[in-house]
Amino acid sequence: MISSRTVFVLGAGLSIDFSLPLATKTDTDLVHPFKSGEGLKWDIIHRCHLLMRDTPIGVYEMDYEKQTRIAKRNGGIRQWDGGIENLFRTQTHKLLQKMAGDQTAPSIREVADELLSGLHYAPSIDSHLAKLDDRQFAQKLGKALIVDSIAEYEFNCFQRLEEHGSKPEFFGTGIAKLFSILSERVESSSVDQDLFPSTVRFVTFNYDRVLEWLFDRAMRETYPKIEGHRFDFLRKKLSTQTHHVFGRIGDLEESGIEQKVSFGANPHELRNNTSSWAETADSIRTYTESALDLRGAQTIRKEMSEAQRIVFLGFAFHPDTLTKILPSHLHPGVANSKKITGTTFGVPAAVVDQATDIIRSHMQDVEIDLSGNKPASQFLSENFNYLHQPR
Repeated sequence: MISSRTVFVLGAGLSIDFSLPLATKTDTDLVHPFKSGEGLKWDIIHRCHLLMRDTPIGVYEMDYEKQTRIAKRNGGIRQWDGGIENLFRTQTHKLLQKMAGDQTAPSIREVADELLSGLHYAPSIDSHLAKLDDRQFAQKLGKALIVDSIAEYEFNCFQRLEEHGSKPEFFGTGIAKLFSILSERVESSSVDQDLFPSTVRFVTFNYDRVLEWLFDRAMRETYPKIEGHRFDFLRKKLSTQTHHVFGRIGDLEESGIEQKVSFGANPHELRNNTSSWAETADSIRTYTESALDLRGAQTIRKEMSEAQRIVFLGFAFHPDTLTKILPSHLHPGVANSKKITGTTFGVPAAVVDQATDIIRSHMQDVEIDLSGNKPASQFLSENFNYLHQPR
């Protein structure tokens, strides 16, 4: 059990083990845009190209039942043929009509072109969306395509782990290692209080729910004898202690509660329900919007200020995102001394140096060690005992 006040700051690098896309990685091209770990940005670019094709909307309808069966089987757009691509275009066109309301919906090709314009030059899809404040439909479409992409990746993740059984390689991932640290010496009788102790908080910039889903799975496998209502309690507790800065595409299900986008649900079903798709897209936020209201932002900054340890895992250290969660000053009565550490795997040294300077400008008397150029799983394994030691 972790007894010292600890905040884990989580980035996309923590989810990459599960084939979820990095928001900033751009070292792949469109020849094969769906490699494991390729950027979310490139997923959106590929979807824009599909939406801009010349095939007329609705051409799939003569063979609708066949195309729907294929879409339900595949879930995503990776292996679609021309008919399935047109089904995707038609569903997206209906989404734009829903978003337009009483207004006249612009053509899907026009909106996709506006969304695509300048996207190649952006470091990530998140930063690009913030620049679309004068292109309302393009920004809304961008958020909807993020939901579609993340839902597809969650679907594939679910297929690989849930339906085809646990695979040993996933037991060594960063999220699995993090659960191991949290559950160390936590017995079934005290799991309600000790598994997610009040001393621990999670701040994540990820849209996906892999952290919550894998923790849920790990809880059930580690503590199979505890009652269902206790699992619901632990889910709520984890949700309360986890802040999704840029929003997420839904909560995990609780007993008897239907979700708009269940984890692992087939993305085709989401696209068919334009109301749910539009509402879920509204939960996605850009750099400048943030899913946090003033109170939420103040809560995170207070928790960061009060933490004795801050651990960055899979975080890219983008100045805008880092500044968003750092306190502008230490709260009264809070001890200044704290240790800041974490992984910098794949992050350029100049970016790490800049992040160190930003942290020091917001916090005094901090010990900073961001030299962990290694995957999150390795970092957590090496620091297993350290994270349990009182500070």
